[in-house]
Amino acid sequence: MSLRRVLARRGCVKVFYSDNAKTFRSSCEILKGFKSIIRQPELKSFITSEGISWKFIPERSPWWGGFWERLMRSIKQPLRKTLGRALLTLEELSTILTEIESVINNRPITYDSDELDEPRALTPSHFLLPGHRNTGFVPEYFFRFVRICI
Repeated sequence: MSLRRVLARRGCVKVFYSDNAKTFRSSCEILKGFKSIIRQPELKSFITSEGISWKFIPERSPWWGGFWERLMRSIKQPLRKTLGRALLTLEELSTILTEIESVINNRPITYDSDELDEPRALTPSHFLLPGHRNTGFVPEYFFRFVRICI
């Protein structure tokens, strides 16, 4: 289900990078198995030509995944401090995680000037969603995230 959500949000993904967890390895094998099960020639050629390749970091080398591990920390730490031990429904959790995704993807990659006549800072959203304009909506509890992370 999570793979379906990623593909629905980001479109056809060419390459997944991950660590060597058993769940990732088994997902890779399941995806390879789908190619042999599919009988429709059009669908089979699409999956083969647009196929997803999975690249794993070297075994026993967790520092290779430092980039995405740091992003996970940027999500987990404020989430723990904000929610504490609160029990959320699936819909509430999904909404909060989607809002966090928006905040993370709209963070500036380049210097962001305070001057009005300066161009806007480059963000990950510019690459993920070309032509997308950020609405600027930030829920009130994200201001706590900023204070916690600084």
